[in-house]
Amino acid sequence: DGRLYVSEEGSDTVRRYNATTGALIDTFVAAGSGGLDGATGLAFGPDGHLYVASVHSNQVLRYDGATGSFIDTFISSVSQPYGLSFAPYVSLYQTASVQRYDASTGAWVDTFISAGSNGLINPGSMVFGPDGHLYINSYGGHEVQRYNTSTGAYTYVSALSVQGNALYFGGKFNRVGAGGGQNLINDSPVTLQALKQVGELLVDMHGPYDHQSLLSPAFQLD
Repeated sequence: DGRLYVSEEGSDTVRRYNATTGALIDTFVAAGSGGLDGATGLAFGPDGHLYVASVHSNQVLRYDGATGSFIDTFISSVSQPYGLSFAPYVSLYQTASVQRYDASTGAWVDTFISAGSNGLINPGSMVFGPDGHLYINSYGGHEVQRYNTSTGAYTYVSALSVQGNALYFGGKFNRVGAGGGQNLINDSPVTLQALKQVGELLVDMHGPYDHQSLLSPAFQLD
């Protein structure tokens, strides 16, 4: 909707900003609404509602995507949820694992990444990449990890010299079409060579300073 939603762990709120100017629009989820205690990861679900990880109450809460009003507790009794991304996948900070839940009911499905697998330490934010795989910020391990969402196969991505907090993809990318398919960046067709050249720019991590592209060795000591 052209707006930026920011969770605030300290104030137990979700605030909404203009994505172009950065100006504050409003407090979308009021302090402590629905028992929100330590707002961390958030994601809009397929139903259009906003899901927020409440790390200190060990829950994932659901809010109306239009009004920010509390709807219900979508997932209860989950130990220190931090990152949140739909199907949904929930990263557990304390146990260093990623759990998978039913996107409709919130019922637990399975452990997608078992505790401490492949050196995963204090998993935080996570995001699905343009390749369809799940990228996870291993906060305590100073690295980004990638997992095949079909097989669970792990691929090491990059080491980080500092502990990054946010993980995001910086561009819109899709692979669509039947048969031979088509490569698109920002909805414009590109060659496979061009796609390869920009691929390393599509995923990034940053620490306390937004200008630091931590996946680039040139910035890791900045």
